[in-house]
Amino acid sequence: MPHRFDPTILREYDIRGIVGTTLFPADAHALGRLFAQILAEAGGRRAAVGYDGRLTSPEFEAALVEGFAEGGADVVRIGRGPTPMLYYAAATLGVDGGIMVTGSHNPPDHNGFKIVLGGKPFFGEAIQKLEAMALALGPAGGPSASAICPTFWTASP
Repeated sequence: MPHRFDPTILREYDIRGIVGTTLFPADAHALGRLFAQILAEAGGRRAAVGYDGRLTSPEFEAALVEGFAEGGADVVRIGRGPTPMLYYAAATLGVDGGIMVTGSHNPPDHNGFKIVLGGKPFFGEAIQKLEAMALALGPAGGPSASAICPTFWTASP
């Protein structure tokens, strides 16, 4: 099904919004499906996914992983920690990209995503293209994926 992002969440360097107002788990799910497609178009299919300590981050991470699975991508779930942990995982785990669920420096009712592809930041025009891709999103049903991989790192609560 097509997906429509709130236009305010697609920023220059990340995707972020106010949880329950401009950003929803459905956005995370759609992002997972879209990024699985982007990985495939780039010749890859494996991504690292992590999340920060915000109360809403586990729900967004689960929706993101489900979207990746529906898109046919494999996911290495790295667990909870800071954004640099995702960058390290993306550089060392043999993945093609990664997404961190994080609200960064924003208030607790905000959340979002920082993205890397091929060891480089995913930003600017690439983020803006997600809107058109989401509107063209067809029904789920990609190849089966092993998205529920073991967690390699999990920060202590």
